[in-house]
Amino acid sequence: MQDHSEKREAAQIAWQSVVQSRLGNLPHGAHSDRKDRAKLAEIEIEAMRDSLARALELRNTTASPACRLPPETLANVFLYLQAAWPMRLQRDEKVNPTDDPGADDLGEPFYHTKAWYNVAHVCRLWREAANTPLLWCTIACTDLPPEFLPLVLSRTRGLPLTLSARSLPLGVDASGMLEVLWREHFIKSTEAWLTAAVLKRVKRLAFEDGIRASDFAMCRTLLQRPMPILNSLDVIASASPHRVHHLRFGHPPFGTHEYPPLSLRRLTLSNCDVQEVPSRTLLTSSITHLTIENATGCDYTVYKLFSNIARMDRLEELVLANSFPKEDDYIGVSDPLRLPPSLRLLRVSASALKPDSGALSGCLGFTNRLIIPPATRAEIQLRGWDLDTIDESSEEDDDEDEDEWIDDASLDAGLTAFFLSGDYPDESPRELNISCDTFTMHTANTSPFIPPRSSSKACPGSRSFTLGCTCRHCLNTVLLQRLPALPLPALKSLSLQFSTWTQPPHGPNWWSNFLLATGIQRVSLEWSNWYCNDLWEAMTPSTDDSIVLFPALETIVIHDEDFPIRIQFESRLARATGTLIDMLHTRKDRQVPVGSILVDDRMKSWAIWSLVAEVTPVKFFVPS
Repeated sequence: MQDHSEKREAAQIAWQSVVQSRLGNLPHGAHSDRKDRAKLAEIEIEAMRDSLARALELRNTTASPACRLPPETLANVFLYLQAAWPMRLQRDEKVNPTDDPGADDLGEPFYHTKAWYNVAHVCRLWREAANTPLLWCTIACTDLPPEFLPLVLSRTRGLPLTLSARSLPLGVDASGMLEVLWREHFIKSTEAWLTAAVLKRVKRLAFEDGIRASDFAMCRTLLQRPMPILNSLDVIASASPHRVHHLRFGHPPFGTHEYPPLSLRRLTLSNCDVQEVPSRTLLTSSITHLTIENATGCDYTVYKLFSNIARMDRLEELVLANSFPKEDDYIGVSDPLRLPPSLRLLRVSASALKPDSGALSGCLGFTNRLIIPPATRAEIQLRGWDLDTIDESSEEDDDEDEDEWIDDASLDAGLTAFFLSGDYPDESPRELNISCDTFTMHTANTSPFIPPRSSSKACPGSRSFTLGCTCRHCLNTVLLQRLPALPLPALKSLSLQFSTWTQPPHGPNWWSNFLLATGIQRVSLEWSNWYCNDLWEAMTPSTDDSIVLFPALETIVIHDEDFPIRIQFESRLARATGTLIDMLHTRKDRQVPVGSILVDDRMKSWAIWSLVAEVTPVKFFVPS
């Protein structure tokens, strides 16, 4: 405390000396009258006030929570800002270029935004954090002026670079003089950034936002230069025909004594026609993540590349979308398509814009020709052509429309083959997860004893089937009618994931689909008044001779809803809880009791659990 008093006294003496030096030495002579001296004093005092205000502002800025963060933390925050607010080349709507020589020159039709770099103008600390080398390693070639090249390269300090290029800015109609000006800008930018010195440091290269074939063709010569550390390549072309098979990374070919072998690990090709023979230099054995996707309606298929994909012995993730051959393409081909044993994730998806497109059946047919390794998590996603336009007011119309978008027999056969194909450890799936539009099966009880809601989506050795896109309060009956096609007798665990906002299936007829699932030992579900009551009733034997649903059941796991709404459904809540107690008593009397009930800790205050505990042990768990 004494130390603070001494410092305060010393500061007062120092500032008194400063004030006296400014106000005590005002000029005399012609300005010695009081009026002039008072005016000069006012000027001095005003300057002192401004300096004091700036000092207080700087002090408050320095003491603010954002400025107390370590520079490395600020830099990480700026990385997120950079991704959300990148520097972009924008179209100036006030400038309409014309090729008329007599027209006035209104300026450039494009301008560069500063975007995230505005943080460098907030304060000195933020400016220093914005100079972190990692923040300058992501370079949008067509959005940054070529004059930035020396500045950017100096601030990256030799770190690996991420380069991206795109076609015309979004919302710009490429026609006339605007097209000519953009082409000039694109050539100037790519020639400046895609130099040999820069490409040697490129770790990720992306041609994005639907780059056009004409723009991409101008880069081919530049991309023949060696890129020894290239790890990721994305070519997201426009939906028009776009051939990328002439693309080469280095000349002479890879692996020679002059250039090191290609280090490519991640490859994404969208709307690209990759031919079989040239693809051998692109689909190399070093790739671990491969994505091939096309817009709906493109004729490019992955079938002609499959011989190369099968040889990619390091491949861990394969994503295919709308890239599937038609049945005619398989003529003369009887051998199945074998996936690399290193594969951990297979995701295939298809979208149908019209009922007779064949996209969905093509996806199913292709998937069922695959030999999927046992440890691979496989996912199929099928989106119907009319599911976005379903009239929610008529459930009958919904069913009728949905039944038209894929053949029932093809779907059942595809499901059976998909879930039963492959070499499973125990010959068949053991766990089934059902949501409104998804089936997921596991080859073993790999999820924890108290499974979180999303555990089934992250387990290896599982098969997931997603059909269509459900709407709010809309039941996807097309998917749920497929239950008989699943291997129900082998199941040991059942997880139901429905929420308040999407009405799940209910009624005794629906639950009767599970009568064949006699080996179920665990049921996991969310407490929802929509269907809990129907489930408890279905699990309650009606007579001594009736078939019991889930006769081997040992545990029921009850999760709380994400967005519980119980005020409007108090009567349903009371009915569901009463039915639960009746079900437990009846099953106990019939010698098929429920061993235990695990309840979400957020529902611990419910009075019902003390009544349930009189019949069946109740334990509470904290959800993960």
